[in-house]
Formats: sequence, C-alpha cells, structure tokens
Amino acid sequence: MGGLVNVDGRDHRKEGPIDRKRIGDRFWETFSPTSERPRSALGLRMVLAIFGLVVCGALAVVAFLLGLVVLGVIMAILALIALVDLVVVVRRRRAA
Repeated sequence: MGGLVNVDGRDHRKEGPIDRKRIGDRFWETFSPTSERPRSALGLRMVLAIFGLVVCGALAVVAFLLGLVVLGVIMAILALIALVDLVVVVRRRRAA
C-alpha cells in the first residue's frame, strides 16, 4: 500500500487529525521576516494605495506634458481611485 505511507515511511492513518493552527504558525515562522502573523492587511493595502497614487499621479502629469491626453486622463482616474482607496483604508484603521 504505497499510497498510505508518508515519505518518511510512517503510516499517515496513525497520526490523527491535522493541526491546522500549527501548520499556519510554521508557515509564518518560515516566511515572515518578523516570524509573526500579520495583525491586519490594511497596512499593506495602505502602502499599495500610496504607491498607486504616486505612480499614477506622476504618469498622468508626464502624459499631459507630452500631449498624451487620453493616457493622462486614464492615469488621473486611476490616481483618483487610489486616493479613494487610501481614504477608505485610513478610516478603517482609525475605526479599528
């Protein structure tokens, strides 16, 4: 019965239920620089919104200066969306 034995030779039917919390903790210990679970995804979302606002705003200005009006309008709209997202994130962080 090759399908019932783990790589290390142990029979997986004798091990009992999987402890998902331990697996999750082991994941964060391995891949997180602080070895801790993140408390909230709002911090990352705020950083990404700021990045989007700066990049899209700068590209909109450059596009308008180069006479690429359609691209400038698209970038300005994306910058506005990033600004709205940033406002939402900041309000949620203050409420928490």
